[in-house]
Amino acid sequence: MTLTLAHLVRMSVDESMALAGAIFACRSLPHLQAHGGRPTAARLRPIADSIVAEMGFRRWLEAEGVPYHLVFADAGTLPDHPRITLGGRRVIVRARVVPDVDDGRLLQADWPVPSRLLNSEAIGEQDLLVFACLLGHGEDESSDSSSPAGLAHWVALPTALPWRRPRQWGPLGRLSCSSQASDELQVEVGGQLADRRLGSTHLVLNSGSTADLGDDFYSLLYLHASPRPVGSLVLLCAALRKPWVIPPPAWQDLRPRAAAVVLAGWLTKAGCRRAVRTASRSLSVERLLPLAASALRPVDELLHRMRQG
Repeated sequence: MTLTLAHLVRMSVDESMALAGAIFACRSLPHLQAHGGRPTAARLRPIADSIVAEMGFRRWLEAEGVPYHLVFADAGTLPDHPRITLGGRRVIVRARVVPDVDDGRLLQADWPVPSRLLNSEAIGEQDLLVFACLLGHGEDESSDSSSPAGLAHWVALPTALPWRRPRQWGPLGRLSCSSQASDELQVEVGGQLADRRLGSTHLVLNSGSTADLGDDFYSLLYLHASPRPVGSLVLLCAALRKPWVIPPPAWQDLRPRAAAVVLAGWLTKAGCRRAVRTASRSLSVERLLPLAASALRPVDELLHRMRQG
């Protein structure tokens, strides 16, 4: 069946989807740090976007009355990240952010598919790949016109190594956080415990107040605040001489870079491999392979198959 505009499914991004994406991105920081590189907002945004796309797909299944299951991943993978299964087959939602263009252009563009995904032994040949777009302002992070202001999620990440990756693994000691902001703030502080698992503490900070974070943390990885602090936050710990001062410009927004999720189509892993081979000589090289949108099958067809059993 040829993919047409009528087959595209559009789902609005709401506050719960935005919050889930931001929280999951923050809680993936121990995994990212363990695999090298300095955690940055630029690395967290694609993770948040992927969760928003997955939730859009799940919301659509629920609205259509199609049952699915969530299977939590094994240890060592991203934390608390459930795998979606349909009819016993794993579902992987491939998401990309594009400008808010006419839907007709989505049917003409190629979809980038990592060769490692098609070569992965952890994904079965009949497992499902669902392709979704997050329609918004694309890569221009300075623009937020496509996302409602209520979807903003402000995150601060430590730049100093002693806070996020201490040279010697040991407790940071007594921790405190004080606010110089004028408004009441809801703040989540996340860091690693002795066994390197993520731990978090929720604070309510008034102007000029100080809150105790306890002494369980061995590193601090993020602060997630609402609303955006208009004054500095200052963290002190017994093990470090220099405080972590977070001025207002240091907060970065993990809001979704889109106001809508568009479910474009699906293929099995085997079908996707056949489709990309027509455009690539080899799948053995680690790279992104082009998949023509015309090769996708409508998501309505997937519904029909699930209902038929």
